[in-house]
Amino acid sequence: MTDKAKEQADFYPYNGLNEITELAGRWANKTFAPDGEYIGRNIVEHLKSEVVELAEDPTDMEEVADCMLLLMHLAYQNFVHHGGEPARNAVLGKLQVNMKRKWGKRNEKGFCEHIRDN
Repeated sequence: MTDKAKEQADFYPYNGLNEITELAGRWANKTFAPDGEYIGRNIVEHLKSEVVELAEDPTDMEEVADCMLLLMHLAYQNFVHHGGEPARNAVLGKLQVNMKRKWGKRNEKGFCEHIRDN
């Protein structure tokens, strides 16, 4: 662990996905949606612009973090406004689904898609 990572880990003693999502979501709501409105579509538009930046250098962890924080804000907004499930449950549930799927070979764009049952 780098010194910076150690310092951050000591400063933010949050280790669970739900805890980090709530911390990020509360901060983002206070900063970007102070009157409590649902801004899911705005978050998605912002995420699109950050993904373009990430595509320029997929190894840029600051851009990875920007995308993750936007996804956490969206997950938090969905949970608060629409009674969605906590981020951890949604991620683990989807991981279980994906682990049971059969996956094809990489396509012309370089990624794999699951094989759809007809």
